[in-house]
Amino acid sequence: MSDYIFFIRGGDAYMAGLSEQEMQNHMQEWTDYMGGLGAAGKLKGGAPLGKDGTVMSGGAKAAIDGPLGGDTQVNGYVIVSAADMAEAKKLANDCPIFMADGSLEIRECLDMSG
Repeated sequence: MSDYIFFIRGGDAYMAGLSEQEMQNHMQEWTDYMGGLGAAGKLKGGAPLGKDGTVMSGGAKAAIDGPLGGDTQVNGYVIVSAADMAEAKKLANDCPIFMADGSLEIRECLDMSG
């Protein structure tokens, strides 16, 4: 088994257009999805990310502070345990981000412990 991280991207425009009830329904879809991963013993962690942050390149001299956003911005992450990339893709298939016109990037978390 390996760990895989799902980078959750986009969905902001979709979310901005939801009514309060639709927002609650969408959040319940996330609760159900994460709960299903947990019940299957596949969920290792995950959380939404705030909009404010810093983008750095070349150290603090090149830091850009401020709100982050846009359809390519990482808005959250999920870490799952899966046998291989094929299983990770299967676990990602029902992610609610797809209902919000967003996308999901899957990357294997490499073991650096030696």
